Amino acid sequence: MDRDNLRGFAIVIAIAAVATVFFEVSSAIFSAILGAISLIFICLLWYFGYGWYHRNRMAISLMPDRQRNILYLGLGAVTVSAALYSLAQFQLIDLGAFSVPVLAAFFGGLFAMYYAWNESKRYYL
Repeated sequence: MDRDNLRGFAIVIAIAAVATVFFEVSSAIFSAILGAISLIFICLLWYFGYGWYHRNRMAISLMPDRQRNILYLGLGAVTVSAALYSLAQFQLIDLGAFSVPVLAAFFGGLFAMYYAWNESKRYYL
């Protein structure tokens, strides 16, 4: 990219930022765009998760029940919290003070999936 293209992108981003800060309609449009992006994120999450599951089907079936349950509960926590965030961006629900526990559930689910997968690779003597 050359300087003219970068300057053009910067101008468009600056105009969008000013319109978002000072006008209510553009704020609603921005929330709808964030909601759509989060829905696309959920769909991509499930698509890549489905492919990962098929590539690692044997390893998952050989996991102990406890680790497999932690893996599935973590996946559920990530999915539900991302869906709640998406619904909040579309202004279908209002999370309010509940947004912090939803964020904690998202990161907790990510950690649970990481923990379960890491523990399944551990070798005990």
